[in-house]
Amino acid sequence: TVTADVSGSQGALEDKQYLTVDNHVGSPFQDRVYVTWTHYDFVANTAVIMESYSKDYGETFSAPHPVGFTGGTQLCPYPIGLASAEGSCDNNQFSQPFTAPDGTLYVVWDNYNGVLFPSSGAPGASAKYQVLISKSTDGGETFSPPQKVSDYYELPDCAAAQAGNDAGRACVPEK
Repeated sequence: TVTADVSGSQGALEDKQYLTVDNHVGSPFQDRVYVTWTHYDFVANTAVIMESYSKDYGETFSAPHPVGFTGGTQLCPYPIGLASAEGSCDNNQFSQPFTAPDGTLYVVWDNYNGVLFPSSGAPGASAKYQVLISKSTDGGETFSPPQKVSDYYELPDCAAAQAGNDAGRACVPEK
């Protein structure tokens, strides 16, 4: 069962649920409903993309499956989780699932494990992040290791660029 614990009452928050339906005629997973979301675990200090599917038009859903959390990858050198293995992609958000005509499920998402956060004050810290993708060829049961799609840059928080003003908003730094 897929549930949204919007209160975070279990030390977790299930956030940003997005879905797709395999509507490709002849696909081995035709009419399967896929849902992806970010599982924020406040105890482990992780944000992992999860996926669940329905084979019966949304009546029931599979157990959740982690997407792209493969440890040891060079894409994610800075894990944030308390017990995450080196290289774990454990700081993710904004997943978007989609299907191909052959039934392959793709999930693309934003990842923040590629650089140290600007707030860390570490040398070389920047707002350069990455978009990752993983695929499932078995109807959402298992996923390939993540691959990088692209880098992107986020605008800094206005408070950092404007002497504490407009906190929580992204803005172009003033000269």
